[in-house]
Amino acid sequence: MEETVVRNKAAIMDALTAAGVTSVVVTFDGNSDSGQIESLEARAGEITVELPTTQMLMLEESDDDETAQHDTSIPLVEAIETLCYDLLEQEHGGWEINEGSYGTFTFNVSDRSVELDFNLRIVDEENSFHRF
Repeated sequence: MEETVVRNKAAIMDALTAAGVTSVVVTFDGNSDSGQIESLEARAGEITVELPTTQMLMLEESDDDETAQHDTSIPLVEAIETLCYDLLEQEHGGWEINEGSYGTFTFNVSDRSVELDFNLRIVDEENSFHRF
């Protein structure tokens, strides 16, 4: 999956650069065994902007053969969301299970980096029983 993530990240950064976008912040939330992207905000400097409807080629692994890969054309917004889900699975598999997790991805176009601020929810319970 690493090669796929690296290539798809580069393609997204190229598309964001071409659109004049300087950063994108994606928020996610997961619980009760499901998770989703909550919001996506693109900025050009200090101004919030709409992402272009650009279609882009994303590398995907084939469902029937783990070693086979193919390109799929999807909108830029969907490509960003797909990369976020792939990164969550890579770094925090099961992020949506039980109480789940939440956080943000920040795409910094100038240095072509993606930062993940990840918060794991944990319900803690401690019991002690003694009979003397």
